[in-house]
Amino acid sequence: MAVALANDIQHAPYLSSRATSCPADDGSGVRLYFSYAGGHATEQANVNLAGCRAITAPGRSSRSATQRLLNELALAAPSEWRQYFVQ
Repeated sequence: MAVALANDIQHAPYLSSRATSCPADDGSGVRLYFSYAGGHATEQANVNLAGCRAITAPGRSSRSATQRLLNELALAAPSEWRQYFVQ
């Protein structure tokens, strides 16, 4: 699952650099941590589940969550969160 999530994030489209309003953003999100084989480093990605559904990570350009990524996240999500994974 981690490999699929990382791949989905790496291939998600970049967000536009111009200002965007996301009025449906309710602050919900998922924070993912990935570690490399051997445990030498850890990467973090934050996926906003409402509004513009941005993916952010320290030192990286923002991306936009795809339905594929949301489908992967839904596999591990509590049932109460299912509403966030349907576009």
